[in-house]
Amino acid sequence: MIYLLDNRDTDSAYYTKILEGDIIKVYGRFDKLVETKNALNGTKGEEMSLQILYTEFAEDGADSSEENGQNAVFKKGELAESNGVQVTLLDYTESNGSEYNAPSDGNIFLLAEFEISNNTSEELAISSMVSFEAYADDYVIGYSFSALMEKEGDQLDGSIAVGKKMKGWIGWEVPEDYENIEIYFTPNVWSKNKLVFLIEK
Repeated sequence: MIYLLDNRDTDSAYYTKILEGDIIKVYGRFDKLVETKNALNGTKGEEMSLQILYTEFAEDGADSSEENGQNAVFKKGELAESNGVQVTLLDYTESNGSEYNAPSDGNIFLLAEFEISNNTSEELAISSMVSFEAYADDYVIGYSFSALMEKEGDQLDGSIAVGKKMKGWIGWEVPEDYENIEIYFTPNVWSKNKLVFLIEK
């Protein structure tokens, strides 16, 4: 037997209420071995005690991308979904910058517009710097505020209430001769689930 101690922060934006019958994945920390005693025969033993730090609902079906060790890849206009969070890459554009805001020699700005729908039971926190990571031809590229200065529109930062949506832009500085850009979106900082979007030159 394993004892699970629920030590999650109920005030956190990532807290999810668990109901009877829910199938969940649990992320936690081994706490200690708990001494037990059989009330019938008096024999003693030890059982594991785990502190629950985060839970997420298991996706339906045994053929999910995470369980197979790989992520499905989505392109512009395709709807991706993970545990009630729907994400679509609406558009993307390149920019050479402006007179006082230009990328380094050999680079350009790349901007992508996403729409995120929160169909979960809790408020969803989104951060351009934390929720997204990107790679140009397998090399990591960092979030660029300078790129965002070249595009009017909202940024992808803030909280999405239950049943609501967010639409905004995120930008990077990338080599002008890139062949493909992979953008990874993580709906929850504690989750291993990632939605992957592909931009090809």
